[in-house]
Amino acid sequence: MVAHDTDMLSDSVQTCKLMIMTSTINHAETVDFFKSNNYFGAREESFMFFPQAMLPAIDDKTGKILMKSKCEMQLSPNGNGALFEAINTNVDVQKCIEEVDLVQVIGVDNVLNRLLDPVQVYFTASKQLETSLKCLVKRSPDEKVGVVCKKNNKYDIVEYSELSDE
Repeated sequence: MVAHDTDMLSDSVQTCKLMIMTSTINHAETVDFFKSNNYFGAREESFMFFPQAMLPAIDDKTGKILMKSKCEMQLSPNGNGALFEAINTNVDVQKCIEEVDLVQVIGVDNVLNRLLDPVQVYFTASKQLETSLKCLVKRSPDEKVGVVCKKNNKYDIVEYSELSDE
């Protein structure tokens, strides 16, 4: 992030849009965290925060819906897959995406990603790719990470929670 020496950053870097998908559980706290840290030296208008969808939480062992109370389901964030739903249902996010030349999507749990990674941006642009993704081979079949695969001859990402033991 832009934590120091922001006066040395070009206007084009300072005007990048950072769209941060949050959970409704921690949306206000996330926005407050960025505000209280002065947006880590970046401009406030460069940030857009938007919540992701929530789904009923399910017990891993029984497959039953977890209840928050006798008459209320426990909800959990929809995960990375919620990004596309959030884009399709949020006019502000759609407008922001339409106004830029390049969009970089970074999953919070992918340590390979760097914000505005010049190597990945250059690679993607120089090869005239529509998209690129950094990933590694799983260390073991039971490692709890999503998998990049081909489904119906198209690239896809399957969340580890959706993979069977087979």
